[in-house]
Amino acid sequence: MRSLVEQYQRITTQWSLTQAERRSLLGSPSLERWSYLVHDPMRRPTSTEAARILAVLRIDTALRKSAKHLARPAHWLSSLQISQPFGGCTPLALMVRGPEGLAVVADFLETK
Repeated sequence: MRSLVEQYQRITTQWSLTQAERRSLLGSPSLERWSYLVHDPMRRPTSTEAARILAVLRIDTALRKSAKHLARPAHWLSSLQISQPFGGCTPLALMVRGPEGLAVVADFLETK
């Protein structure tokens, strides 16, 4: 499980996410909880946090496969998208809404 947090950190760093965005993707853990997750190897993600991390890993895999279609994948996450299922919001905005939003973005990328 520790490696899940490390992979999450690596991916969200590549995506240039802020600490607040990283916390939001995990369901907004407190700053104290976030610090423990990142710095204390004995702290494990909750089942909800682990599920969200796995969803981020799925999106990252799909983004890498779609990279030939997307000029800058990290930029794409924060760019307004008019097409469905985004309806004028950014993929990141959809992702921070929770598991459903994470799944929608992953499904969209996997069908590209």
